[in-house]
Amino acid sequence: MNEDVKAKKIVRESESVSRDEMGGDPSCWLHLFCADCGVQLDGTPHRPGCTEPPPVDEED
Repeated sequence: MNEDVKAKKIVRESESVSRDEMGGDPSCWLHLFCADCGVQLDGTPHRPGCTEPPPVDEED
């Protein structure tokens, strides 16, 4: 089975499952983590070599 057929089959199967049956949290939490180094964006310093700019302090 080629990759395109596999992908279509997965989509069809996932469409037949309700959100309640899937479980998990429907929210997206990705915005809470740095896309480059993966650190949680809660004020923790980025990992060495991270290319993301530091957050802008908007208190001024």
